[in-house]
Amino acid sequence: VMSPPLLLVVDREEEIENFQPKPYQDVRATFCSKDGKSYEGKYSTLKQKEQHDWHQIAKEWKPGLEAEVLEDSLVEVTEKPKPLMNLADLQRQCSRLFRMTPSQTLASAQKLYEAEKITYPRTDSRSLPTDYKDEVREMLHAQAGRPNSLIGKEFLLCASERVSEVGKKIFDDKNVTDHFAIVPTRKGLQQASARTQDDKVLGLIIRHCVAAFLPDAKFKKLQRKTLVNGYTFTTNEKILVDAGFLALEKGSGVAVCEVQRLRKGTKVSFEEMQVDDKETSPPSRYTQASLLTAMETCGKDVSEAKLQSVMGAGIGTSATRASIIDKLLTQEWVASTGASVLRPCVKARNLKQRLLTLGLMDNFSIELTGEWELQLRQIEEGKIKKDKGDHEMRVVVESIVTKATGSQMTLPKAPAWKTPSKTPRPSEPEPVRVVPKAKTTKSTKATMTTKTTKTIKTKEKPKEKPKATIKKAIGTKKSSWLKVGTKMEEAKKTPRKMLQGQLKAACAYESGKS
Repeated sequence: VMSPPLLLVVDREEEIENFQPKPYQDVRATFCSKDGKSYEGKYSTLKQKEQHDWHQIAKEWKPGLEAEVLEDSLVEVTEKPKPLMNLADLQRQCSRLFRMTPSQTLASAQKLYEAEKITYPRTDSRSLPTDYKDEVREMLHAQAGRPNSLIGKEFLLCASERVSEVGKKIFDDKNVTDHFAIVPTRKGLQQASARTQDDKVLGLIIRHCVAAFLPDAKFKKLQRKTLVNGYTFTTNEKILVDAGFLALEKGSGVAVCEVQRLRKGTKVSFEEMQVDDKETSPPSRYTQASLLTAMETCGKDVSEAKLQSVMGAGIGTSATRASIIDKLLTQEWVASTGASVLRPCVKARNLKQRLLTLGLMDNFSIELTGEWELQLRQIEEGKIKKDKGDHEMRVVVESIVTKATGSQMTLPKAPAWKTPSKTPRPSEPEPVRVVPKAKTTKSTKATMTTKTTKTIKTKEKPKEKPKATIKKAIGTKKSSWLKVGTKMEEAKKTPRKMLQGQLKAACAYESGKS
């Protein structure tokens, strides 16, 4: 599981090094309607075949130049709250907001779980079981009546009223794995401050959980095209109509705006222009947070659409992905710079070159990992037989070994499963067991003889008499558990030298036998 994410980091670094920037120009023009309202249109030369010097054009265009509205459309769109968080979501958010590494986030979440403030953090699920509805409703409603709450009373009441309306978006038994999504408990929901780092993580979980039950945010998306001197400028605006859950996430920074509409064919005037010379940028290096995302979903690195759904399990699990990244760092396969940016080390590049030389790159691709994940899930669901998946995996393993060693290799067929026998194998010598004599008395000496003629005698301390309460409980007949206890006590009293002598004798016997 370490090779695919490591090769992702190496590939990204090579892509950055081989990137050739392409210059282009971004042009922003301001237009004004007859009623005095102005808006901005944008034009980019990035995807244009014919390139023009827009600095010269800016000098030629004078304010008041006539332009025309070619298109003006307004579409209503909604933005739904994000689902409840699993561990990967929490690690990404803490990395973005608090500059925490995945391991630090997991450690804080574990402390909060042990303090009974959140549910179990090592989970891949983003859903809750259906029988959890009443618990969530009562918990949110009870917190709304408490003073000094981290969340406003109006948000808590709204969330509690919408518990029954969210449906399978949150409450879905099919999407609950071994553990459900990370949510605060009653004790955790009473958090009123964010002083320590653990408190900040808890506050993030609380706000995210409450926001998941709030209404959608509503927008109006405006798209306008303005023609001036043969060039089309595009205006794209997203106007907020109803803040919904964003009022909790972004607070007072959310403002509802009005929409300015212009009919098709409306004449407007050009006012001014600004030209920015830019270059295309290479893709960003992986951070620990973005590599977590790649390990969980593999995104566009998975070529086939059918693999995209199965990569929800991804490479590793929520409990192991952070440790995989830590191993890559501690074993010096990758190095972390500022803001947890990851760069490959020399031996990581050498590993990729070696795999290319041997022709093994395809065997360590994410696509192969996705195919095997898909097969394992299909075997679990009974959609394909185990023999088919086993055969394909054997072919891949044989191919890897053959290419790496240069000699043909065939794996032996796996034997049918049988119940393990308790008797030792014929090829293995029967283990030597040292057992003291069952019957020992206060006056006699315990004598133990090995397969040799040597006999070792030792005195044994007198056994302690059972207490009167024990005699009364069991009577004159000893129970089985008391006999076992007696034998264990006798074995403890066997001298160490006697055991060593028996072991030497047994070894000598076996040597002579062979």
